Amino acid sequence: MLRNRRHLISEAIASPIRDPTLPALSDPTAWRADVMAALAELPMDSALGEMLALLATETIIPGLQESPGRAVLVGELVLNLTRAGRINQGLKGTCAAACVESWLAEAMPDEYARLIAGLAAGDGQVLLRSGEILARNEQTLVWNTKEARRSPVSRLFQAACMALAYVELDYCNIRDGHFNTAGEDAGYGLKLEAFDRLLELITGQRWDMLSDLHTKLLKMLGMVGSSLPTIQDDGADIIRRSLAEGQPLFVTLNLKGARWDGEVIESGVHITHKVRLVAVTADRVIFDDPLDPEEPWFDHVDTVLINDDGRASMSMAALIARTVELSYRPHFYVAEE
Repeated sequence: MLRNRRHLISEAIASPIRDPTLPALSDPTAWRADVMAALAELPMDSALGEMLALLATETIIPGLQESPGRAVLVGELVLNLTRAGRINQGLKGTCAAACVESWLAEAMPDEYARLIAGLAAGDGQVLLRSGEILARNEQTLVWNTKEARRSPVSRLFQAACMALAYVELDYCNIRDGHFNTAGEDAGYGLKLEAFDRLLELITGQRWDMLSDLHTKLLKMLGMVGSSLPTIQDDGADIIRRSLAEGQPLFVTLNLKGARWDGEVIESGVHITHKVRLVAVTADRVIFDDPLDPEEPWFDHVDTVLINDDGRASMSMAALIARTVELSYRPHFYVAEE
């Protein structure tokens, strides 16, 4: 049975590539070799093997069959599972969803594979651990330059997450934004409350959040005290406790003064970016940047790129200074007596 699963997955990877425009497919032979090497690392005697075999054999909708095709869906999922750092947002405003995706691929690979298989087949609806439905948002995944290096598997997942986060809005990947029922532009990316909803629906667990904006409002109301955590006072402790137990955290960084595509983001422009924290040393925090930048882009901050998959580090002090939002599991905040 296990050998049969691996054979079925291998057959799917070897099937014709219908859309060769993806940057990863500039050399299809090398791509297939990378996928087969990655497949050898994955256990077939598991729910993960079962889900990969399902995606390799289930009936996927005609639009996805046409682009990107079964070979690419299966192969790119295998690569994401064995190298979650390659997961990125392309040139889209889906940094928050990309952070959740890379964490799922690392921490719960069988669940990640199950969601992808469910999104690709039938009506594209798959039950989450919370009991909510994650639904496919697009019927075909034709590549364009704004997708950049983002995998079509990531596009499938991220677009579905962006739609799930706002029940009252529609999400359009092509236009890269949310829209109300009248078709009017309702915003870009995910606000903290929407991201919190997404985390809780995907994981079926409670998450807490800290925000500079919330703190300012509480201060205006005279409600900030020792029993109410803040990023500046409690963020570093929450980060250290969480990462010491291997638990994920997600932070939103203020990009004021950062340099992007050769241009400095002006102080009057409020642009933020979500990253996932993965480890902490004595005074530095290691994080996964879903933009997968090729060089450090936080000017005047001691940021070090560790690899080309977006893994980087920043001093704890610099991270806290730039953090405007923090999402964490609630038991990692310990109020002072």
